[in-house]
Amino acid sequence: MFVIDLAKGWIATGALAPWAMPAIPRAAPALAPWVVPVCGIAVMLGHVYPVWFGFRGGKGVATLVGAVLGISIWLLVPMVLTWLIAVILFGFVSVGSMLGAIALAVTIWVRQLGTPLFTFGVVAALLILYTHRGNIARLRAGTEPRSQRLWLLGARRGRA
Repeated sequence: MFVIDLAKGWIATGALAPWAMPAIPRAAPALAPWVVPVCGIAVMLGHVYPVWFGFRGGKGVATLVGAVLGISIWLLVPMVLTWLIAVILFGFVSVGSMLGAIALAVTIWVRQLGTPLFTFGVVAALLILYTHRGNIARLRAGTEPRSQRLWLLGARRGRA
C-alpha cells in the first residue's frame, strides 16, 4: 500500500499538476505557482477522506512523501532524516511521521521557497498532525506501541 499511496502523491504533483490538460485552460500567471501545492493538498485530502470508502482513509504520510517527491527530491531529504532520527531516538513511528511533516514546513521556510510551497508545507503538517490525533492521545496515555526494530534506546530482547 505504501508504494500506491506514494505513487498517487507523486502523480498529482510531479505528473498531472505541471502537465497541460487539453480540456483545462492553464492557470493565470499569478495563480500558476499555486497549482502544484494545491494538487499536493488535494491528493492528501483525497487519501485521508476518500469518497469511495465513506470518507475514511489513511493518515496521509505516504501520500505526502509522494507529493514532496513530485515537487523536489531535495525537500524529501530533511523529512526522511527527521523521521529516521525521531524513530531511532523515541521509538514511535507516529512521532517520526509528525516531526517529518513539520520538518518539511521548516525546510521550506528556511530555504525561502515562496508562499505557495510554504503554505503547502504548513497545511500538510497540520493535516498530518490532525490525522495522528489518536496517536497523540495514545502517546499521552502511554499506550502507543513502539517500533522495537528501529528504536536504538530500547531494551534488547533475547540478549544476556
